Amino acid sequence: MSDLNFKEALAKGMASCSRRELSALEVLERVKKFELNSKQIKELISLLKKDNFLNHKRYAFSFTNDKFKFNHWGRVKIKNHLAHKGIEEEFIYEAQEIIDNKEYEGKIIDLAHRKMKSLKEENLFLKKQKVIQHITQKGFETELTIQLISRQWPTL
Repeated sequence: MSDLNFKEALAKGMASCSRRELSALEVLERVKKFELNSKQIKELISLLKKDNFLNHKRYAFSFTNDKFKFNHWGRVKIKNHLAHKGIEEEFIYEAQEIIDNKEYEGKIIDLAHRKMKSLKEENLFLKKQKVIQHITQKGFETELTIQLISRQWPTL
């Protein structure tokens, strides 16, 4: 637990944060091998935040944008993952606001159409249930999903 360990951990933290956005918990995971004490950990995180290597608001916005656009995740799944990574509730809420509601609903409908085409199920009720389950597992709200699917396929 020497100064050398701390300097190496700080350099590792800076390098990691320079390559991609990380949460404080992810940084701590990467510097675990340096065996820092709690005082050094606090100082490390503080320095990374002060020098803007670590920014939870920026992380929340980046994570939300990427997971929605590229992984097709819904707000529920994004929120849960951000909370698990130790991101503050206020930043999670702000980041969720960047998702356009029309685009969000369009994503649900697009996912529903794709899943409907891929299913071999003959029973239309079961087919609809499987589509709803698929979309909610991707983190979209159940009630909104049911509402949009019922509008899309009212006879099912």
